[in-house]
Amino acid sequence: MDVLCALYRAYDVFSFNVIPVMGQVVAGDWKSYRYLVESIRQFPCQACSTVLVHIDELLLILLFYHHYTVPRALAGVSSLPH
Repeated sequence: MDVLCALYRAYDVFSFNVIPVMGQVVAGDWKSYRYLVESIRQFPCQACSTVLVHIDELLLILLFYHHYTVPRALAGVSSLPH
């Protein structure tokens, strides 16, 4: 749990101190990037649930691909002449 706390703190420091500065340098807009960081901080569950949905979708695609292609590929290899 200490590792997670340290990562969370590092993310906080980075997001509140680096991202707005990068926004100022790249886009000339510090305030919008500060607002972005603050809004992500206020609504983290929504962002997390969206990411988790995408991860679930990716895992389903990978499982489907593995389930239907690997056995067929192995069957093709075993039927090759030796």
